[in-house]
Amino acid sequence: MYATVGIKMEFNNVPDLTWSSFKFLAAIRAFNSMQNLKTLSLVFAKPYKTYSHPSAAPRYGPLPANLRSMSIKKLTLDGFHGPLPRWDLPQLQIIISTNRIESQQLPLLSFPANLSEFNQVKYIDMVKFGLQGPIALGMCLSLQYLRLSKNHFNAGILPEFGLLTSLKSLIIDEAQLTGVIPPELRNLENLNHLSLRHNKLTGSIPSELGNLKSLLDLELTGNNLTGVIPTDLANLTKLTSLRLDQNKLTGPIPAQLAALSRLEVLMLDHNKLRGPLPSELGSMQNLKSLIVECNPGLTGKLPDSFASLRLEELYIMATGIAGANELMCVGNSVQHIQKLINWDSQRSTFRREIIFKKAPWR
Repeated sequence: MYATVGIKMEFNNVPDLTWSSFKFLAAIRAFNSMQNLKTLSLVFAKPYKTYSHPSAAPRYGPLPANLRSMSIKKLTLDGFHGPLPRWDLPQLQIIISTNRIESQQLPLLSFPANLSEFNQVKYIDMVKFGLQGPIALGMCLSLQYLRLSKNHFNAGILPEFGLLTSLKSLIIDEAQLTGVIPPELRNLENLNHLSLRHNKLTGSIPSELGNLKSLLDLELTGNNLTGVIPTDLANLTKLTSLRLDQNKLTGPIPAQLAALSRLEVLMLDHNKLRGPLPSELGSMQNLKSLIVECNPGLTGKLPDSFASLRLEELYIMATGIAGANELMCVGNSVQHIQKLINWDSQRSTFRREIIFKKAPWR
């Protein structure tokens, strides 16, 4: 239901309400008297696409300080700016932000410290929210989904994240995270998705991540991670996607990764990996994408065992991998794959690239 100022509020039995008026103080008493209200959407600004430039859009707020309800479970903030007040919403389970309009005129916001007080919250989605500072969520013990991408934290992941044992999805991409990945994340045994792409994380990949046996996707692309790839990651037997590309990882590709029998995507490109491709990877029958390009220290040839793979993508350009003649003979794995090979016959090595791509008829 959509409500505007000037209409008499008699919505005591309304379960879902979208409030698109910005005179919030006039509506607080009405909100607080709605004993059956489950979903409340507060619209602060029209979607920015209706304006020629985001800076031309009006901005409204701040949020009402005394909003309280014993029944609200889902709160959506559209076009919000300003701090979150200390609301009394004991049943709140979902917080979503949409269409926040950033400009040079809007200052960054500190992460709401009082979010940790909402111990019933299961879902927090605050993408492109202009947040900064440490992420304090230690008491949100019911939290199952957390997405805080495209913010400006310039802070690390606190060890207290290890207390959020109900988490199933932890997604904080492009958010200027710093510091190391805390080993306390090993306690998140229900986690299915862990994505910390394109941040400023440093240090090594904790071997403790191998304890996340429910994990389906592990994405650490585009950080400054160093050290070797932990062999403990081979314990993640439900994993379908492993993306460790665009870091500073060293050492060999662990043969133990062949134990990831469900893995479909393995991206290790743009690192400092060395040594041959493990022949054991040829047993990964579900593998569709193997991307190891831009690792000049990789050497040897494509293992004969790769003949049984059913790859759709193979990127090995800018490596020291040789053996094009053997590649030409891996018939079973390329029956339905287009081959693009750049071959330097004088040196009998790969000059720049070998790319397999999925054929259009598959």
